Amino acid sequence: MNTRLSALSILLSFVAMVLLASCGGEKQSLQDTTPFENAVTAYLAEKNMDMKVVEFKKLDVADGKAEAECSMKHVSGIGPSVRWSFSFISEGDSWRVSSHSQ
Repeated sequence: MNTRLSALSILLSFVAMVLLASCGGEKQSLQDTTPFENAVTAYLAEKNMDMKVVEFKKLDVADGKAEAECSMKHVSGIGPSVRWSFSFISEGDSWRVSSHSQ
């Protein structure tokens, strides 16, 4: 009986550790977002938009194109954050925003 309880408690402990590891803890960081943040900053300046990137929520890169979801805020830092989507095109060693949606 003690052997069964011991095996069961080990199994339950293992399951609990797997669940905790898979649905919590530190957020995995995205790939380096610096080139994309630079592209967004240039795009916003070109369009005279007083916004800044707070955080990249999602970034998918494939075949010279990229899609990102960003948390954005007014450059003053005042006001709510909003989420914008950006599309990018690779231009040599850098990226350029091709479009955005709010």
